[in-house]
Amino acid sequence: MNPPLKFPDAEAMRRPVRSPMARWVGFLLGEQHYALPIVQVHEVFARIDIEPVPQSGPFVRGVTNVRGRIVTVLDLHHRLGVVGGPREEGSMIVAEVNGEPVAFQVDRITSLHSVAADAIKPAPAVCRDQLDPAVCGLIHGEHGLVTLLGMPGLLAGISPQLTDSAA
Repeated sequence: MNPPLKFPDAEAMRRPVRSPMARWVGFLLGEQHYALPIVQVHEVFARIDIEPVPQSGPFVRGVTNVRGRIVTVLDLHHRLGVVGGPREEGSMIVAEVNGEPVAFQVDRITSLHSVAADAIKPAPAVCRDQLDPAVCGLIHGEHGLVTLLGMPGLLAGISPQLTDSAA
């Protein structure tokens, strides 16, 4: 004889199904809000001195010393086409990509976003053909839309050594 069928109670039916959560480090470039996946962020600094490197390319601001390691500092304003350039008093987000430490200069760290996977929205269809490969989605943040950036797309065109398996 088969056991009787069990149906969920009414309360269980009303509970929302939860999708996996992801955490993102939010920051400002100009007036636009962006975020990087926290799993790829090692540290955040309020200010670091940058030493320029001659002929290092348009996206490279220079290098800095973080706990005895030489870290390449990348200019996200230039990489993403944000008008105005980085502020001298800006912050740094340090990540490690393929064993190489990299710092992204941003204007200001804003917040930590905990986002359900189903809350991440794709860019509108009308602009997908021209969309920067760094953009991996959009979310609604405290101060409006936040553009989510993925490391492989963000590093595309900067350095082949960094983009090999940057996911």
